[in-house]
Amino acid sequence: MAETKVSKVGILLVTRNKDGKLVAVLQRRGQYNHEKDWEPKSFPGGCQLTASGGTNEGESPVGALFREIIEELGDRISVSMSFSYFQRKHICGDATGEKFTIAMLVPRKTLGDIRWHPSTGGPVFVDAKAVSEIKNLLDFDKVTGVTDSRIIAMFPDEKEVVRKALEIIWE
Repeated sequence: MAETKVSKVGILLVTRNKDGKLVAVLQRRGQYNHEKDWEPKSFPGGCQLTASGGTNEGESPVGALFREIIEELGDRISVSMSFSYFQRKHICGDATGEKFTIAMLVPRKTLGDIRWHPSTGGPVFVDAKAVSEIKNLLDFDKVTGVTDSRIIAMFPDEKEVVRKALEIIWE
């Protein structure tokens, strides 16, 4: 049987809010993609994992993940997370089919190292109770996306990652 090649990678940062409650850190999709000559982004206003993307030819899933982290969140956060990773703050990993996704518990102060690009809509914080209220992004128009900022919508597989991560990480 041929080995399935991982083509999609993602990371979900989980932290605690000021009240100590666990929250997932999502990234709101912006209107334009700065990595693709400012082309319009699909499903703008929707949410995605903290950072995600694809692997390049010959690139390992872990290498692709760190590249995506640097591209989407900046090199300061990658250093903070590398330190956390080696301090065994890594919480869970999942390699299913063509996707490799991990969730990582990080100190709240680490979020200050994130450099959000102008092509994102910034961070969105979701606790375990709010996961059930996340809408299916596929129910929205691909071009206009989510126009109400009070609505959190994600692709179903990414919503499941958020649910699992907040369930796995215990007090």
